[in-house]
Amino acid sequence: MNVWIEVFGWIGSGLLVLSLLQGKMLRLRIINTVASVMLVAYNVLVETWPMVGMNAAVILINAWHIRKILLERAAQADPAPTDRPA
Repeated sequence: MNVWIEVFGWIGSGLLVLSLLQGKMLRLRIINTVASVMLVAYNVLVETWPMVGMNAAVILINAWHIRKILLERAAQADPAPTDRPA
């Protein structure tokens, strides 16, 4: 196997571990998504299909959570107008 493919896989694995060390949830989700994208690519190259499926599912889960976090932040930053008479 090509050594650069292996290096790419190890970098993806390292990023996955690094993501789990984050204290902020949005940062964790973003780094974890990048790692999962790398691991999908790596596992396609080495034809490890169950890991492709698992990492693809992790990407979808992270995307859902990232969207949820960003929507919650936007709602906190721009609260809905109150129903006060003009």
